[in-house]
Amino acid sequence: MSDIDPKDRSPVERWGRAFLLMAVAVCCSAFAAIGAMAVADVLVGSPSAAVRMEDDPEQAENPRTYPSPYVAQAPQDIVPLVLPRSVPAHGAPTPPAVPLVTPAAPAPVAPAAPAPVAAPAVVRPTPALAPPAPPRPTAVPAAAPAPAVLPASGPPAASGPPAASAPAVAVPAAPPRPVPSTVMTAPTAIPMAPASSFLALQAHQRTEQVDLSGGRRLRLVSLNAAVNHWFLLYRDGTEFAPVHLENPRPLEQTLAVTAEGLVVTSARGRQICPVFDSQGRDPFRDLQAPVTPYCQGQLLVLSQRGGWRTRQEAVVALLRSTGDLGERAIDLYKSTLGRDADLEVAQLERGVASDGDASGMPPSARLDAARRGARLTRGRLGVPTAGEGALEAGRWYPVVRTPGVAVSVMAANLVPQDLLTSFSDRVAPLDEVEAPAVVRLVAFDLDRMTVDFRLGTNHPAVEWSRRYEGAKPGPGPDGFGSVAPLARVGMVRPAELERLVGAFAAGFKREHGAFRAGPFATANSGSHYGFVEAGVVLSRLQPGLATLFGTVDGRIELRVWTPQDANLLPRLRFARQNGVPIIQEGDPHPFVRQWGSGNWSGALNPSGAGGVLRSLRSGACLLPDGERRWLVYAQFSAATPSAMARVFQAYGCREAMHLDMNSPDLTYAAVYRGDGQGGVVAAHVDTAMAQSDPAGGLKFVSANDNRDFFVILRR
Repeated sequence: MSDIDPKDRSPVERWGRAFLLMAVAVCCSAFAAIGAMAVADVLVGSPSAAVRMEDDPEQAENPRTYPSPYVAQAPQDIVPLVLPRSVPAHGAPTPPAVPLVTPAAPAPVAPAAPAPVAAPAVVRPTPALAPPAPPRPTAVPAAAPAPAVLPASGPPAASGPPAASAPAVAVPAAPPRPVPSTVMTAPTAIPMAPASSFLALQAHQRTEQVDLSGGRRLRLVSLNAAVNHWFLLYRDGTEFAPVHLENPRPLEQTLAVTAEGLVVTSARGRQICPVFDSQGRDPFRDLQAPVTPYCQGQLLVLSQRGGWRTRQEAVVALLRSTGDLGERAIDLYKSTLGRDADLEVAQLERGVASDGDASGMPPSARLDAARRGARLTRGRLGVPTAGEGALEAGRWYPVVRTPGVAVSVMAANLVPQDLLTSFSDRVAPLDEVEAPAVVRLVAFDLDRMTVDFRLGTNHPAVEWSRRYEGAKPGPGPDGFGSVAPLARVGMVRPAELERLVGAFAAGFKREHGAFRAGPFATANSGSHYGFVEAGVVLSRLQPGLATLFGTVDGRIELRVWTPQDANLLPRLRFARQNGVPIIQEGDPHPFVRQWGSGNWSGALNPSGAGGVLRSLRSGACLLPDGERRWLVYAQFSAATPSAMARVFQAYGCREAMHLDMNSPDLTYAAVYRGDGQGGVVAAHVDTAMAQSDPAGGLKFVSANDNRDFFVILRR
């Protein structure tokens, strides 16, 4: 050991030792990454084996048919166990079961029939197992309601606004506009009393029970009686585990419990669904599929089973499990080899501006006067439109044989100067890389379609985020660290395949879904992003955060959640939060350029030097169009939140939120249509996303996924 005091060493010696230590750390990180990649290859295989059928003209003409993942595993011949009629403790006969909810079923509206045309990738269900699709809810035109390796939901963000690197668009400062009265830059504190379990958090649950012989009892818990979608069946006095049941037609049928078993009641009549087989055994014990039709498809049994993830996701998970060393390896990759790895620079062609918007399409984006009529080559856009030439920037084009869906292409440097000069105190100047980066957008007509949200098998979790540095009593911010015995499925349901129009990845993992800095970090235990599925609150919704949600009457909204919105909870179908909004009430949010307060992630270097703040990102916006509204998904090939804000401004979005980021896996989006034979045809928004599909299938559709997503269904 050297006896030289470190402070007596020359500057050259000190820098040399520092460089040597850095080199050792880099080598260790590289070996860890290589080892993680090898292990991940064994565990999940290489994405190169995934289907990329949209790039193969021969297969486009002869689409492959995939078997359905929904296999009837429950015995079809189980019969009710004959039991004596139950008698409560007080001796009175058991009253007949009363349906939990009896919502009026609205008149069904026939959706537009898809044309039976071949396409890039097909998943076909087993027809005998797919229950009929539910009728569409009555549309309520209410006000308004993201490199290919080592992905992540987002690294820790540094506080403070980024410094723009070599701005490509020089703009004069504009006077700030007043903040709208409803913008929450100081979130409202809400009661955060911990719950003993996720079940204790359900304020609108209802329980029915019936006593059986031998001290046994059946209990049926409707987790939200008004939503009528998810149930837990308990068979007390037995060794049988609770069963998670889903009512696939909550507007048509109700579920109750009697001594004979479960009773499904609808306009078609009354059907008994046994909960034991003829020998008194558990018919639900050995189910292998995540979703199993039960009782002739009247109900679905949900089971917790694995969860598909790509090799990149497996590598990141393995590296992060090693602690700081793994995080350094990920950060090193992002700032070197992974920097702008998915960037696609807009290739412009001259053209003549079209007169007006295309019929039935959303309003076109505003373009700089000198760029009007400019056309962008299709590049990696995988969604088909009429014609195969370049697309006029900012203009919407109908998707082939998919009514009510439109696509558009854009770049942030095509935005008008008056927008680029607005809100300069909130939005940073564009740098020379993100300014010409391609943006791909898909719009869904909310008059024709509805939206739902699905949790992944693993993400988002309900434990504490590592970003929150305050006191952490209990296993999670809501008081619990697990949602068992609920099963998180992470896939589209059988009856939905014939109505499936689109799907896109949702928000950050829980580990990045909370604030480390800024006012939201000190309120409500870090303001962990909330989420609701099937009317069940799995993580409390936080005021001040951008929220995409839907209610049982068909209402779809995207806006900031407020304390007053608690009155929506009894009839809330789904909700997903992901930080503060990018656009609120038509204007950029005050935290768009504040990395800590906005919790945007991607900020590996607070100075922003070298463009390390940029990333592949995705977002969603609500676009008003007269009496109609469109839900827009957007993928930005390289952007900061500031570039996202400028593009959303140009399109006239009323509200906009950040989704996920960093890789095609985590910004995945696809548009679907029927093939006329009961199959589903998929086209990816970015052809690189096909690498995220499991071999021989489709992400979210033919395999249960570890990540959460939004699904678009025809009404």
